[in-house]
Amino acid sequence: MGIQTKHPLPAEVGQLQRQIQEWRQTRRKSEPVPAAIWAAAVPMAMEFGVCRIGRAVGLDYTWLRKKVAAAKAKAEVTTPGFLELPASLVLGEAGGRREAGQDPCDVPRTSAVIELSSADGARMRLCLNGAVDATGIVAAFLGRPR
Repeated sequence: MGIQTKHPLPAEVGQLQRQIQEWRQTRRKSEPVPAAIWAAAVPMAMEFGVCRIGRAVGLDYTWLRKKVAAAKAKAEVTTPGFLELPASLVLGEAGGRREAGQDPCDVPRTSAVIELSSADGARMRLCLNGAVDATGIVAAFLGRPR
């Protein structure tokens, strides 16, 4: 077994420790830890370890571990960064015109249909028939910035 070297903790850990001590002195009994404290502790725990940060600032290991797991799960949900469309649609070539009375979602050769669903069950269907900023539409539907 080799000697394990630990990176020194940043100064923010000491600041968080003081913030927690002040909160504990002024809190009412059985008051939950404020969200601001968790928001500061979770990124530190993700970088330096749950046990190490929990001990350094005086937070419960189990609760901190749960908060870190929830943050990691939330971070795994990503905004689409790439959307592949047919070149003819992007270049706006002719042939994708539709006749009067034709369903706009009947997909001719130069069109595309994008079907989206979000985690909360909302659904959207885009019938594209020309050059469109589809990534912006997808980001807006999912409620995330581009």
